[in-house]
Amino acid sequence: GYDKRLVENVEYLEALKSLAVREGIADRVEFITSCSTAQRNKLLSECLCVIYTPK
Repeated sequence: GYDKRLVENVEYLEALKSLAVREGIADRVEFITSCSTAQRNKLLSECLCVIYTPK
């Protein structure tokens, strides 16, 4: 999961957000760093696309 105490997590999330802005899609992208299993299942059933970025 996402741990905001880890600098690399924070930096990577900011880089992804900047990329979304630069590509003109920020208004159509939602970054969710952590969620419950129930919320994850609901989101997956309703989404158009998922990008999973484990590092």
